Amino acid sequence: MTAPFKAYSDFMALRAHFTTKYDYIKYQGGMKWVTESSYEKRKDKYFFEKLAKHKDYKDFLVANLLHNPKVWVTALAKPQADDVYIEWKRKMQSLTYIFRTELRKIPEENNLFQILKCNVVGVPILVESYLMHEISLETLCILIHLTGIKKFWDKVLNAPEWKDLSLQVEKYTPFISFDEAKMKEIAYARFEDANLFMEC
Repeated sequence: MTAPFKAYSDFMALRAHFTTKYDYIKYQGGMKWVTESSYEKRKDKYFFEKLAKHKDYKDFLVANLLHNPKVWVTALAKPQADDVYIEWKRKMQSLTYIFRTELRKIPEENNLFQILKCNVVGVPILVESYLMHEISLETLCILIHLTGIKKFWDKVLNAPEWKDLSLQVEKYTPFISFDEAKMKEIAYARFEDANLFMEC
């Protein structure tokens, strides 16, 4: 069982990761101001004790913070939090299938360049497909990771939709566990020009 203080520390660090510039991965969850003495003074320790008993509490936190970055620990004790986690876990277990299926929903059937291309106004087709709920955030993150297009988009895209989404992609991608070689294989099969954007 996880120690309640560890659960508290990870909750605070992950919450900061999804809501501020703090990087949970870079600092390995460490936060100087999160101490055992500060934890002992809290009146909501019971909720962290309960969280510590969760068999998969880190993924449980990621799922719920992705759903609502400002969620507080008291809300994590409600059944809705378990529902969010179960749905997220189901998605993670079906990620390869979801990625393959959703790539087929994107317009410009055989051309990766077209869906990544920046328009004079608005956002690229890939981003638009996400905003139109045609693909999931996971598919968006994976394809952005595989193509390495994010740095370029961050320089040239001024659309407010991308500014917020860029940060979300950056924060969430490290927590998506996927077989990169397999996802590349799927992308190569889907887009005729995929080799122009991804190393073999």
